[in-house]
Amino acid sequence: MRSFIFLFSVLTFSTLEAAPLSLREAVQIALKNSPSLDSKRRDLNISQYKVEDKFAQFLPQLGFKSEHGLDHTVPRRHHNDWRSQAEIELLEKLYDSGRSQSQYSIAKLQRESTDIALSEQRDLLILNVILQFLQVSLKTSLVEGAENKHKAAKKQFDFTNDVFRQGLKRRSDVMRFKAQMERSELAFEQSKVDLALAISSLKVVLGKNSDEAIEFAPFDIEKDGTSFASLIKSSPVILEDYYSVRRLTANKKVQEEKLDLARSVNTPEINLRSSIKYRAENYIGTRSSWDDRGWNYFVGIEVNIPIWDWGINKRNILSNSEQLYQKENDIRAERNSLSDKVTTVHKNLALAEKSYMLIRDLVKIEQDNYTQLDLEYKTAKVSVLDLITATDNLATANTALLQTLYDKIGFQAQLLFYQGRIYDWTHL
Repeated sequence: MRSFIFLFSVLTFSTLEAAPLSLREAVQIALKNSPSLDSKRRDLNISQYKVEDKFAQFLPQLGFKSEHGLDHTVPRRHHNDWRSQAEIELLEKLYDSGRSQSQYSIAKLQRESTDIALSEQRDLLILNVILQFLQVSLKTSLVEGAENKHKAAKKQFDFTNDVFRQGLKRRSDVMRFKAQMERSELAFEQSKVDLALAISSLKVVLGKNSDEAIEFAPFDIEKDGTSFASLIKSSPVILEDYYSVRRLTANKKVQEEKLDLARSVNTPEINLRSSIKYRAENYIGTRSSWDDRGWNYFVGIEVNIPIWDWGINKRNILSNSEQLYQKENDIRAERNSLSDKVTTVHKNLALAEKSYMLIRDLVKIEQDNYTQLDLEYKTAKVSVLDLITATDNLATANTALLQTLYDKIGFQAQLLFYQGRIYDWTHL
């Protein structure tokens, strides 16, 4: 009984492992395996550690310090040349002219920028998976189309060759169909190579080895294609909300804080400090070891006034000002670039939708034309060239229809990316 259960479990597991991956499953695998996304997650962890470090500056610091050694002076002033000291200090910096607060604000803004970069990398990865998955589905359909075209060409060749042997067709007709059959076979083989390359590229995006055996399910046009379209209609593209603009805006705020920090160096720095120490001295080599010890409490104000630094801080302020202008230019340039990209995607989507409707009608026309010419050729009413042309036109129209359909879906996915909604799609 146990053997049966074990065998059933193994078979069930194997069946699940062998099941073709859907698009959503492929996205989840990519999110889990992507090295670039993992690096962004670690960048966020690092930025969080830096925030915690800067916050720790506001907290009391506890330290231990000890000194041991020979302290010989000439002329001799001590009976014992050994010097020993140990102290425990609790130190708190109560005020430092706001510089610790500025550094803490910078760390938080840098963490915000890193978090935005992580979300941007995540959505870009999802988009790449979708586009590559669409390519695999398209290439799979094109392989099927090329195979069907090759079978049709072979069928036409066999029919014409049989009729030729009966003396009812010319040899030139047979040779034309043979050439068409060989061309279709070459196209079929090339389509299989294109599919293999598309699958390999998709595996790389998923973080898998290119030689790993993975089967992909066809793209679900009815379900996923419809969900793309519905999300696009529910949310416009807002440039200020796009990841790169938000990230650059956060970087600009970081630079503003750095500029304020540089300017504060020219003002007097006032530090309010307090400390509690417990100190023990000269406890080595004396008869009164550990007798020289006690508590010390200190509260004081430390004032540092910059007088002259040969223009170092002035140049630092100018440098930070120039960098702030650069950040502003980066934001404007990114807005313009993003606006152009979104406009281009909108135009391409509109063209793809219109082209799909036209090509769908064209396919019907080419199909009717091919059916009619095929019948007329068998009754010797049209030439072989007319039938070959009709076959090629039908195959070209079908290929264009598939290409346009997947292009339309790809442009919809790109719009979701620019809207910041592509991650929402994975949870529908």
